[in-house]
Amino acid sequence: GIVLDGQFQNPVVDWTNVSSPLYWSRQGGSFLKNVSDPNAAQWDVSVGVGAYVMAAVARDRFGAVTAAYTPGPLVEAPPGGVSPELAANLLDTALSSGDETVILGALGSLTSVPVASADAAQAEAVTTKKLEALDAAAGVVGASS
Repeated sequence: GIVLDGQFQNPVVDWTNVSSPLYWSRQGGSFLKNVSDPNAAQWDVSVGVGAYVMAAVARDRFGAVTAAYTPGPLVEAPPGGVSPELAANLLDTALSSGDETVILGALGSLTSVPVASADAAQAEAVTTKKLEALDAAAGVVGASS
């Protein structure tokens, strides 16, 4: 994958050939938002704990592609983890979007941090909500494929 170690240098990415080993997702990258999508009115993105490289990619009507890169964000786990209420709220918001990228991003972010609960029923409710979100994402992807 793409790793920042020392001075930042733009990664080499092939943005057009999905079978290239240099394609963004084949290097471990994730597509967070397609702003050319007319249904993309809201940018609600969740990412897991880690260090990231952001890329803004533009394609003109003739097919020319350009990209700008920046290191960041650095996402750290909140001290003590997240509350079951916050976890359930994040998943409910993601589910209401109907967007598999938002749903999977929410699941990825929750998987990277502990859910702080001394109550077994609350912990089980969050796990059930995660499974519901995973099932919903699979249904969206299956319907759009």
